[in-house]
Amino acid sequence: MSSLSRYRKAIAAILTGLLGWATAVVQSDPEQITSAEWIGAATVIVATIAVYLVPNDAPAGVVADPNVSERG
Repeated sequence: MSSLSRYRKAIAAILTGLLGWATAVVQSDPEQITSAEWIGAATVIVATIAVYLVPNDAPAGVVADPNVSERG
């Protein structure tokens, strides 16, 4: 499980975002995907990349556990 530690936030972000996007698409009219829905999909992708890029650093003043690696 430690090999997934650096990807867990990004996996959770993409799954949550895609679930929300899929819900919006399914509940809309049965036509082609609208531009607003495509913007929602792009937002999910950008948010997932942003979540992946932000490191899991300990808050200021807190000593991190040296036995736990967030960088893999």
